Amino acid sequence: MTGLTLAIVLCATVLAVALSLPVALFAARNTTPGGGLRVPARVIIVVTRTVPELVLAILFLRLFGLGAIGGILALGIHSVGMIGKLYADAIEDTDPGPRDALRAAGATWWQQITGGVLPQSMPAFIATALHRFDINLRASVLLGFVGVGGIGLELSAALRTMNY
Repeated sequence: MTGLTLAIVLCATVLAVALSLPVALFAARNTTPGGGLRVPARVIIVVTRTVPELVLAILFLRLFGLGAIGGILALGIHSVGMIGKLYADAIEDTDPGPRDALRAAGATWWQQITGGVLPQSMPAFIATALHRFDINLRASVLLGFVGVGGIGLELSAALRTMNY
């Protein structure tokens, strides 16, 4: 059950990081290609932060049944809010010099991001992902009480049978 719990948490964190990076790029003031993309990206960050992972888990367990997929999606989608916000802040704190130099040399938007923004913000990205992994690990135990597998499900069963 420990392996299953770690697998759920790892998959959820990887999913959240993968979804958060583009959202953060569009939410950050200095990397948004158009002003119309920043507002929807910020809305995604706010909405995913406000809906608790327990509510999402119940919704996804109704859709997909008992098992790990509901927990992965619940933890992953809820994590997009925090990770996206912190990634956007890290992107906004980058030095504009390398990006301006790449732009002056004729680099495309994506080349400016990969060469001037991501290298500067990578330490913050890694620290945020590890922090969220820790939060997801603790939250996964609570999700076991609604049917997500792992240690939480075993703990729930032990509490129901008063087998401490």
